[in-house]
Amino acid sequence: MKKIFTLLVMVALAACWTSCSDDDDKNEPDPTIPTMNEIILSIETGSHPIKFFKPDYIGEFGEEWEEEILPYIQVPQDLEINWGDGQTTNSTTHQYEIEGTYQITIKGTNLTSFIFENEQVKNIDVTKAPNLVVLSLYLNEINKLDISKNTNLTYLMCTNNELSSLDISNNLTLKLLDCSDNNPFSETSFKELLNDLPNRNNSSKGYLYIDNPNNWDVSTAENKGWQVN
Repeated sequence: MKKIFTLLVMVALAACWTSCSDDDDKNEPDPTIPTMNEIILSIETGSHPIKFFKPDYIGEFGEEWEEEILPYIQVPQDLEINWGDGQTTNSTTHQYEIEGTYQITIKGTNLTSFIFENEQVKNIDVTKAPNLVVLSLYLNEINKLDISKNTNLTYLMCTNNELSSLDISNNLTLKLLDCSDNNPFSETSFKELLNDLPNRNNSSKGYLYIDNPNNWDVSTAENKGWQVN
């Protein structure tokens, strides 16, 4: 009788475990279903037109990166942009009637790139855009950039902003990083940046652009397969 009772308990536990596992599986995202990506930014704009997703434009990355980067620069088919002035469109161009500060929300499932340069961006949230591979925010006014959720990010240019630190500890696919011409990084912030660079010794070389590279000990980066400029 004791053996039968033990067996029943084990069967019950197994059934419970299976049921819990099924529930857990239901909570897991289905990788075959495209995930909606979202970017939110605050911009101070004048009367000139705003344009996103220039399909043949690699911005400040330079022509030497064109072959690698251009395949990722595309307009999502289900693109939706809330321009923050009461208008929501699927157009990549917008003209504001009144100068001022606007919050723009960009949505799309295949959001692999975002290049928006010299447009006085104050704040940007890319934490809900995990598909990003290319991100260039050259010459804006950003003082904080959270890229912890952008684990596919490979090419990042945040030159000429107001950053004093940058956490890249979760960005293991980084190959190109330009964070020059920002507020001077403290020695601690700079060391953390170098320590967090992914190791590229077993793949193609990484490229890091910083201010006054000769004034820093960059051996940590070089030992990981990065060229520092």
